[in-house]
Amino acid sequence: MKSEIIENKGLKRVIKVELDKSEVTNALEKEFVKVQRSVELKGFRKGKAPMDQIKAAYGSKVSQTVLESLVNDNYFNALEEHKLTPIAMPKIDVDESPKENSGGFSFTAEFEVKPEIELKDLSKLKVKKEKAEIKDEDIDMVIQKARESKAEVNPVLEDRPAQMKDWVKIDFEGYLPKAKKPVDNGSAKDFLLELGGNSLIKGFEEGIEGMKVGGEKTLSLHFPTEYFQSELAGKPVDFKVKLNSINKKDFPELNDAFAKEASGLEDMAAFKKQVREDLMEKKEESLKQKLSDDLLNAFADLHTVEVPESIITQQAENFKSSTSQRLAQQGMNQGGIDDYHKKWEGDYRNNAEKSVKVSFLVEALASKENLYPDEENLKEYYADLSTKTGIDMEKIKSYYGGPEKQRELEFKIMEENVVKFLKDKATIS
Repeated sequence: MKSEIIENKGLKRVIKVELDKSEVTNALEKEFVKVQRSVELKGFRKGKAPMDQIKAAYGSKVSQTVLESLVNDNYFNALEEHKLTPIAMPKIDVDESPKENSGGFSFTAEFEVKPEIELKDLSKLKVKKEKAEIKDEDIDMVIQKARESKAEVNPVLEDRPAQMKDWVKIDFEGYLPKAKKPVDNGSAKDFLLELGGNSLIKGFEEGIEGMKVGGEKTLSLHFPTEYFQSELAGKPVDFKVKLNSINKKDFPELNDAFAKEASGLEDMAAFKKQVREDLMEKKEESLKQKLSDDLLNAFADLHTVEVPESIITQQAENFKSSTSQRLAQQGMNQGGIDDYHKKWEGDYRNNAEKSVKVSFLVEALASKENLYPDEENLKEYYADLSTKTGIDMEKIKSYYGGPEKQRELEFKIMEENVVKFLKDKATIS
């Protein structure tokens, strides 16, 4: 085998591998002998068919098998010879499949390598840490939500038309007047709606204002031009509406009895104290994550790293795929998802480039400072997760038992170790 690097530009490498005639011939002959021993041809016992008939019957298959074998073995030999470590699968280009009496055989392999990183002085890292604070209005908001969850919807007894802030129950059916067909998922029975809550398209709630119980009406409206269902965006729509009832929400008094019912605690003071502690715990956890993100971003901004294009593309596709799943779960159709992707295509790439850059830097620092996770790190992670979730530790270990999940976990812990190291080195104000 003879190999040479024929392109060395940035992170891209192209190596050419050439095999002489004898190497190709030997590989073909060995494979033909293997086939001859294992197959049966009509009129011959197993392993006794003449070689010329074996070659005639299995020549194409043997050629493909030998091609894959020669490429695979000699590709890795060439990598070792030139001390190259690809970061993804190569693009292989074969001049011609190996055949008998056809001379030698050659192929090229194109791939990208890991960037070389020279780590900077980490004492130059500067980040700001936000102080965890819980305001009285934050507590009031939580208690108000608890109060709203205990509210009762009761009918308005006076004979009057619907007005803003009422809670009405309606039947409605939407259809496209031009196409003369119903709107998908555009109808409901006894639908509870707060007038003025702006939960439906513009003009819908305003159109119900002034209606009386039992009244019917057709609302001629338009979907927003940036509606999440792209096939309906900007189109005219008619809604046939019937008002079934006008209601109001009666809220419980904010007193010790309400606090006990909502929280199980003795009085409102204890309820507020518990809410404050819960909010503080969530706030501190959120700010801890934000500080970690800010440290990693500052770490990335301190360095110039050439990021492999193939990895950026793959990561951007991963972001796009996970976004598609999330939007679909939220009820968005494929047209709306496609429009969303067009709008944020640049962000997918920018975020992917930043993410890949950070991952290379994390690995470089972990390698330099020996921050790779050890058995103790893994045990601590399993125990902590078990405590937080209540899931048995053996089940958690089993979940992370596969190689892919294990790699994900090891990188996560390695990243946490790197963040701890950065905290010690950075100036945090």
